[in-house]
Amino acid sequence: MKRIMTAAVAAVCLGAAAPAGAGWLIEYRNTAVKPNGDRRPSIQSTTRIADGKLRSDQDPMIMVSDVAGDKFTVMNKERQLFWSGTTAEYERQTTGRKLEKLSGKFKSFKGKKELPPVDEEKLPRIVIRKTDQKREIAGHKAVKYVVESNAELFQELWIAEGIDISADLSVEQQLTQQRKLHAGMVGKSAGPFNALYRNEEYKKLLEKSFVMEQVTHHGAGKFERTVTALRQTEIAPEEFAVPESYKRVRLADVFPQNKEEARAETR
Repeated sequence: MKRIMTAAVAAVCLGAAAPAGAGWLIEYRNTAVKPNGDRRPSIQSTTRIADGKLRSDQDPMIMVSDVAGDKFTVMNKERQLFWSGTTAEYERQTTGRKLEKLSGKFKSFKGKKELPPVDEEKLPRIVIRKTDQKREIAGHKAVKYVVESNAELFQELWIAEGIDISADLSVEQQLTQQRKLHAGMVGKSAGPFNALYRNEEYKKLLEKSFVMEQVTHHGAGKFERTVTALRQTEIAPEEFAVPESYKRVRLADVFPQNKEEARAETR
């Protein structure tokens, strides 16, 4: 399945800490770009943040990360199905699903039931550089940062500095969850992502700032994720709960079952 991109939130007033439990609503535009520069149609998504939880909606999927509780829930709102479990259980099952697909394409994956643990000593070297470039995104002034992996461009981050989101979401807990979610990642981007989520400079940058745009460069081109709107608002606890009408199924059965659905699957 497609990887889940790291979500972030921001206050309307730059530099102001968010009142505990206030919550945030953020809208994104997500665009994949081919190696030749051709842009695929953009897909809209919405993120809600409150009380240590993060909900991401990208039709037809809803993904809820209980960051504080280290749990994960996946819902398909069109088919009214859901799966819920720990972050580790989610990672194990998605990795198994991934290996199943890869074994049909590559001999090296045949017969494998799991991937080896991340070897931190072999992860690429991450360097984060602040540039002089500035622009306004969704009404906020942002500064461009460049992330290099072993001296190669990996990400461009447009950061709105001075925003403290810790009242609603712990950056430390979120990065811990991201490390678990990406433990089973394969491909050229696996190393850079796993290294970035362990980088102290990156953690400190997110603690007092917010990513307004993230451009990730990879072998198949690049992926852009841009904030188009954000606002502080009350988020009801029910927003993170599974509706009573939904049926619990296996994780593999929650995800889109045809090409049209798969195209909209949450990244």
